Amino acid sequence: MGIFGHIPCSLRSRSVLPANELPISKLLSGASTKVLKGEDFFTVQTFTIGSEPVTFGLVADGHGGREAAAYCADHVLDKIALGAADGSTAALHLSAVEAFKALHTEVRNIPKCNAGSTLTVCALNLSRR
Repeated sequence: MGIFGHIPCSLRSRSVLPANELPISKLLSGASTKVLKGEDFFTVQTFTIGSEPVTFGLVADGHGGREAAAYCADHVLDKIALGAADGSTAALHLSAVEAFKALHTEVRNIPKCNAGSTLTVCALNLSRR
């Protein structure tokens, strides 16, 4: 994404797959117990933001198709990590709000997509207490 210029975070691990296709060997933590119609996605990724590792977990629960959940699962964590300048609670919160707003607009603009998604994201910066 060239519009962000210099990006102070580097991707350390990434695995975005439908929950029913996620190999157990790629799980850092968490579990998926049931998938309906291939619409649900689960991932755990760790980004370095500033100089601190921040681990994100997400569940995208698709409704009426997989397009919205797949799009959100593929884009939300990058958007949050890119916008969270220093990994602080305030920066992560603001970045998450902006990422969710952007995704809402982007998903609505996917041609012929009538699907929706409930999206849950958890961020843990264990270097800050």
